[in-house]
Amino acid sequence: MPRRLLDRLLDRLLRLFARAAPPRPARDPGAEARVGELLSLLCRDVLPGVGVVAFLRLALRDRDAVQRSVDAALAPRFRESPIVARTVVELWAAAEMALHPWHPRKVPETYEELYDVTRLQCGDYLPGHGFVLGRERTYGREKLVVDKASPAMLDLLAEARRLHWDPDPGRDAAARAEAVYSMVRGSMRVVEPLVPAGVTMVLSGFLAEGGCCRHASAVLACALQEANVRCRYRRGRVMGRHHAFVEVATTANRAWDLVLDPTFGAVVRTRDLASSLPAWQPDPHANVIWRPRIATP
Repeated sequence: MPRRLLDRLLDRLLRLFARAAPPRPARDPGAEARVGELLSLLCRDVLPGVGVVAFLRLALRDRDAVQRSVDAALAPRFRESPIVARTVVELWAAAEMALHPWHPRKVPETYEELYDVTRLQCGDYLPGHGFVLGRERTYGREKLVVDKASPAMLDLLAEARRLHWDPDPGRDAAARAEAVYSMVRGSMRVVEPLVPAGVTMVLSGFLAEGGCCRHASAVLACALQEANVRCRYRRGRVMGRHHAFVEVATTANRAWDLVLDPTFGAVVRTRDLASSLPAWQPDPHANVIWRPRIATP
């Protein structure tokens, strides 16, 4: 593929990635070179004959299948090297932002409301209880957006990928999930931050400064994804109060059979919930995100 085309695509990927959410995320000075090298590697060794444009179009058509193929091919390399693991995380974050570019207006024309999402990606907004897309007066707290660009966030996600990724999501899923859960619990303070209502704030800021149930659970869900553990960010109630936690599917039947709650420090099998206090009760509006509408590469 002509070098100028690769440069053009890289420039677009990185510019879109940098616009993930205000404030602009911090960038590692070596990120552009690492992502460029990995894209070249993909087009030469992993997906022979597939250029960067075609790679983005494949990801647009069936991102999960492309990611499984690429991750499986690169697994030996990112297990051996934290730098490679970190670059893989950066690559997929850049691809997410290229395919679903951030938009300043949060309205149905620019964002779609999705339910039962099992993968959080860069640019996703996690609405609070009672939020209605496009109606600012319903935003009773910050507008929380997923980003993976800060050095601390990249390091955490890369470590989850390097140590606990497995090509089979169900293999040792409970053990891998609990190991990632412990990593996140050890990396993030649980506090109730004072944040203004309606202001857009990036997830990685709470990783550095500490956050409440929404922030800790979203970070945990992102880290579990990097380990290829099937999970979903979940909102509900605990003891009658609004709460957020993560559900994990650990068996072949893909049932949500494990609850991880980084706020209360709880790991509970779903079958034990009826006898557990506090009891985790899913909310009818429990698993909703706002995702930027797709862009054509």
